[in-house]
Amino acid sequence: MPLRFVFLLLGLGSSFSLLAQDATKDFQTKEISVFKNGTAFFVKSGQIATPEGSYRMLENIPAARFGTLWFHSPDDELRQVRSFTDEIEKMAKLKAASFEEMLSINLGKKVKLFMHHDLVVEGVVETVEETPQAVPPGNLHLRVQPARVFTIRTDSRWVVVQPGNIRHLEFMEKPILLKETLSKTSQPVVQLDFSGRRQKRQLDMMYLANGLNWTPNYLIELVDER
Repeated sequence: MPLRFVFLLLGLGSSFSLLAQDATKDFQTKEISVFKNGTAFFVKSGQIATPEGSYRMLENIPAARFGTLWFHSPDDELRQVRSFTDEIEKMAKLKAASFEEMLSINLGKKVKLFMHHDLVVEGVVETVEETPQAVPPGNLHLRVQPARVFTIRTDSRWVVVQPGNIRHLEFMEKPILLKETLSKTSQPVVQLDFSGRRQKRQLDMMYLANGLNWTPNYLIELVDER
């Protein structure tokens, strides 16, 4: 059976969201041909996961010269290759920037709150709830963010606290300092679609890249003094 290669010229477009995969983790280098002009031809191979009949390369896409990648599917089921930019959702960890955020990510932790008028509340952060805010008259189109209130369980009672009344807080056990937030970013994507529906399959990837060079070294050995 003749080998079938599909090449891709990286471009722009749009598509739907699939499982994002990392080219560095999924492919291993098999061969490298180094040229004297500072370029190298890479041949890589790997077993990729295609649970939905597609492989979506998002992380560490090779920096191929001329934006060209070649792919070879040994089972001859590679149907098409696409390149585009897409809105990608990622979880990021950010440092809590307010008392409200600190309490929200530390539910169940023991805390001591120093409030206005020298009031001190010590207990466990039990719940956080949002309360709707009234829209000022004449501003019906104004979007008002709901306010959050926290319930602190003490030894004998439950205290409802508004974050705006807190002057200082102390945790009685190690707190969580980073909050997880979901953000969207535009990133380049390479997507390969297969005609079969197998969970895993073998795939070869080839490309020309800059960054490798070679310098010839010579050894001269005198075998005769004449």
